[in-house]
Amino acid sequence: MSNDKPLRVYAFPLGGRFMSIAQAKRFTLDEYHRLTELGFFHEDDHIELINGEIIEMASKGKAHETCLRKLWKELPKILGDKATL
Repeated sequence: MSNDKPLRVYAFPLGGRFMSIAQAKRFTLDEYHRLTELGFFHEDDHIELINGEIIEMASKGKAHETCLRKLWKELPKILGDKATL
C-alpha cells in the first residue's frame, strides 16, 4: 500500500507492570478498494470502511427491518419541511 505506516506499540506502566497497546492501521478508500480487487473480501461479506477501519457488520434481520420501517414512518413527521426524503 502506498502510505504504509509501521504498527505502533505503546507501553505504559500499570500497577508495576507495563501494558502494551497496538495502534491499528487505518485504511484509505483506495486501499480498501485494492483489497477488494485482490480478493481479500468475498461478495457476501458484510463489511464497511468506517473512519479507516474495516468493520464487519451484522446481517440485517427482522429487528433491523422493523426499526427501519418505524424510522421511515416517523422521520417525515420529525423533519417536516426541513428536508426532502
